[in-house]
Amino acid sequence: MFSGRQVSIIKIILDNNLGVHGSVIADTLSVSSRTIRNEINEINKLFGKALILSNNKTGYSLNEQYKSEIKLLLNDADDRNDGLLRSYEILGKVLFDAELQLEDLSELMNYSSQTIRKDIQKLDQHLLSHYQISLIEVESEKIKIKASEEVIRETLFKILKDAITSNNTDYAKLLEVILDDGFKKELLDQVLDAIFTLCDECEIQISIENIKILQAAVVICIVRNEYNFTVENEKEIINPILLTLMSKVSNLNEKDLPLLQKLIHTFKIIKNDKSIEIHDFSRVVLDEFIDEVFDKYNLNLKESDDLYNNMLVHIEYMLRRIENGYELRNPIISDIKSKYPFAYEVSMLVVHIVYKYKNRYILDDEVSYLAIYIEHFLENINEKIRAVLVSSQRHSINQVLEKWIDTNFKNQIVIQKILDKTRMQHYNLSSFDLILTFNEQIYSTELETFAFNGLPEMRDVNRLNECIHTVKMNQRIKSAINNYIHVDLIKIFDDTTFENVIEELSNLLENKEIIDSSKEFSEDVIAREINYPTNLGDTLMMPHPLYTFANKTAVAIGVIKKGIEHNENVVRLVFLLAIEKVRNSEINFIFQFFKQISNNKNLLKSLYESETKEEMISNMFKFSSSKN
Repeated sequence: MFSGRQVSIIKIILDNNLGVHGSVIADTLSVSSRTIRNEINEINKLFGKALILSNNKTGYSLNEQYKSEIKLLLNDADDRNDGLLRSYEILGKVLFDAELQLEDLSELMNYSSQTIRKDIQKLDQHLLSHYQISLIEVESEKIKIKASEEVIRETLFKILKDAITSNNTDYAKLLEVILDDGFKKELLDQVLDAIFTLCDECEIQISIENIKILQAAVVICIVRNEYNFTVENEKEIINPILLTLMSKVSNLNEKDLPLLQKLIHTFKIIKNDKSIEIHDFSRVVLDEFIDEVFDKYNLNLKESDDLYNNMLVHIEYMLRRIENGYELRNPIISDIKSKYPFAYEVSMLVVHIVYKYKNRYILDDEVSYLAIYIEHFLENINEKIRAVLVSSQRHSINQVLEKWIDTNFKNQIVIQKILDKTRMQHYNLSSFDLILTFNEQIYSTELETFAFNGLPEMRDVNRLNECIHTVKMNQRIKSAINNYIHVDLIKIFDDTTFENVIEELSNLLENKEIIDSSKEFSEDVIAREINYPTNLGDTLMMPHPLYTFANKTAVAIGVIKKGIEHNENVVRLVFLLAIEKVRNSEINFIFQFFKQISNNKNLLKSLYESETKEEMISNMFKFSSSKN
């Protein structure tokens, strides 16, 4: 009924008869106070009654009239956990013997052979379903280990990781069971002290959850070493953090470090300068995901830099976990699916992208964590299209349409104003993005207009989606122009040559530290044009280098008053692109905008006849803001 964390919360409150504040529970479980509040609300909802009471002075307490009922539920939960814990106890006994007779194990644990067999079967099913591994087998009344030491240790690391991150089991108790007679409480404390000292000396921050996971993994290595179980790893470059840790802990040796390195590679380790290493591949995955979300759902996840950076960090470590086999489990995955179904559906787009590159499907749990970011975006960041409804219909008809919009486009459109046709003609529409109307004669040169043929039908969903996509595309084009085209990167030429235009514009880019070397950049651009000309129509070019990348993306613009002959054309406008190495989907919108310019003769004329840089860029921005 309750998740592992919820059971832990109830137990803490049960143990504190006089009440306990949320901050105390939060510190105990290494989560935020807000998470505790949400969990308690969910507990009361699942229980169907006010099980947990709140008081400003004393904090949270259990409702006395339900204490006996809740104790029964907790006992059931403990029984389920104890069953698995007993299976792990069997694993701990077998892991330190080459093989054991079933009868000997039965006597050792004081359980019947039948119970032992059931627990072994339960353990085997659990390990297969959670970790895709089978460690033990029963053959001729003997229990044997059938995995290498490397596989054993990695499986134990994963078991402890899941116990710690789910708060479902006392990890020290689980470690004691798995390590059997080799467990020593003082060793656990010694390793923890060493890790805290390590963090101080190396000036790094690691979450308390990951510190516990590393602590458990190091203890497992030390105890296995003491019982002469060793791994045979090839030598590789080891993280200096682990080398420092090895110097502080007895019986940890170099052969143990590669396995530990795979584990800590999945940890978010923050240096004192707050930097986190992000690989280019993570940006590729995230940018492809963002593009697909936009194409399918018309949601622009790049509307917030904070959201983009948070998702980038999450995907970086998600990919590391997939690569090293330490994917996260999410104890509230069912809640996320039921409460945030649309956010979860959007997040599922990442699955086939990862599969395309890694040939692996990511766990549901990992997808559900990404869904939390998407839900935050939908609730707090997503800029919905601002629509004006132009209608002469009755009020009831407008209500039908508003309800239809809320049902089918809740995350995309908000109707901000309802006008009749006469008022619309005199109304300032600059604050809107889209006109919705029942009148096909309504038309605007400034805004996209969507006309219903009657009461909205299912076919209108696809039609309106296409319209939304057009509006959002135009918004993204305008955003890209704002980001990459600036007045101080424009130069007006009178009589010149193509080579001189490229060199002068390259100098502007270098002065702004967008490129490192104007000479190298311009030579690459000119060399490219010989074999791969970049003309768009008769008067416009958008040259860019083949090999030279920029420090950041920008566009330098050359306006040639008298024109220059180049590739049998008279070129009047040159858009010189400096593109950074990382994948940037906004470049696609810049290209689309240039194409729109090349197809608009009136705009082209106004641009290359501009007398000043300010006039030229003003004409360009007017065009990007208009319905074109």
